[in-house]
Amino acid sequence: MDSIITLSDPTSPAAEAYRTLRINLEFASVDEPLRTLLVTSSGPGEGKSTALANLAAAMSDGDRTVILVDADLRRPVQHELFGLSNEQGLSDMFRSESVFNSPPTQSIPNSTLRVLTSGPLPPIPSQLLAARKMDEVIARLAEKADMVLFDAPPVDRNTLLTFEITADDGQAQDSAQVNVLVVNLDEWPDGSGQVSNCSADGPGSLRAA
Repeated sequence: MDSIITLSDPTSPAAEAYRTLRINLEFASVDEPLRTLLVTSSGPGEGKSTALANLAAAMSDGDRTVILVDADLRRPVQHELFGLSNEQGLSDMFRSESVFNSPPTQSIPNSTLRVLTSGPLPPIPSQLLAARKMDEVIARLAEKADMVLFDAPPVDRNTLLTFEITADDGQAQDSAQVNVLVVNLDEWPDGSGQVSNCSADGPGSLRAA
């Protein structure tokens, strides 16, 4: 877990930066407590999974229970980052009622963080994530934690992922309360990937302008 700097070196400047990010995201949802967050990237290799793993560890600092879900069913890596088994995970919740009732989350030592790995990869991940059952899976996970974070597949020209997460009032929200796009600025030499401003957009999404 050396790449999870918030756990391996919690007093480092990098770990402090993730805690600052946690606070900024919480303020992006001022009307209600932040309960769900989805992180994606503009393409593979941007570092979104490592960034989210560190953010999840930072958010679990204290009494708050946090579940990190590896929903990247093409190239899942959270089990590798945390050194966990991937025999069971998110995909099994769609196939087994017993697994659905008792999600196979794995605890991380010395924190209130639990990780739900991807599980066996389905042949067509987008169909699984877009299934109606996904709403039930999300609701089930939300019952078991104060905060649920989703590591989503990268969004590129060939990939479009939409989550619908049901709020407490029963109304479906577009995506999670807050959506975060991770961009590696080194991949944008013309500066077009630079984030100059982040703000809450609509009912909880975070956008870069």
